[in-house]
Amino acid sequence: MTIETDKIAGLIRKRLGELGETAPEVEHRAGMPDGYISDILDGKFLFLRNNVMVAITKALGMPRGSLRVNVQAASRVKAPVAKSKPLHPETELKRLRSSIDNIDAAVVHMLAERFKATKAVGELKAVHAMPPADKSREAQQIKRLRQLAKDADLDPDFAEKFLNFIVTEVIRHHEKLQGKG
Repeated sequence: MTIETDKIAGLIRKRLGELGETAPEVEHRAGMPDGYISDILDGKFLFLRNNVMVAITKALGMPRGSLRVNVQAASRVKAPVAKSKPLHPETELKRLRSSIDNIDAAVVHMLAERFKATKAVGELKAVHAMPPADKSREAQQIKRLRQLAKDADLDPDFAEKFLNFIVTEVIRHHEKLQGKG
C-alpha cells in the first residue's frame, strides 16, 4: 500500500470502529459489491479515486471529502505480485475476479459522475446556443489522457479510443439537448 492508501484505510478502520460494523456489513447495507471496502483495507483495491471514496464516505455516514484521495499518488499503485503463500488456482481466480468486479463498479460510478457533469455542460451550451462539440477542448483532453495513460502504464491508443467513444456519446447528448439529435 502507498502512504495514501494507508491513510485512507486508517480512516475507514476508525469509522468502522465508531459504527461498530465490519466492512462486509457496511458493503451489504449500502448495496456495494462484496469486497468494495474490504479490499481497500487489505491493500488490494488498486483503483482509489475520489468518486469511489465519495461512495464509501456516504455508506459510512462520513462528511463529504473525508476520504479525499491524491489521484496521482493513488494511480501509481502497482498490482500486487501473487502472495507468497500459493493459493489454489480457483481461490486465486475468485480473488482476482472480485478485484475486477470492484474496479468495474468504480468505473461505472465514475462514468455516471462524468455524464452528470457533461449534462450540465450540455445544458449550458444549449441555453447559450454554443456548439455541442469543441474540437480544441477535445484535442486538449486527448493529449492529457494519453499522458495519463502513459504514466499509468496503459496503452495511450486504447485510452484515446475510449475517450473518443465517450466524447461521441457526450456530443450526441448535447445535440439532443439542442434539438439537433
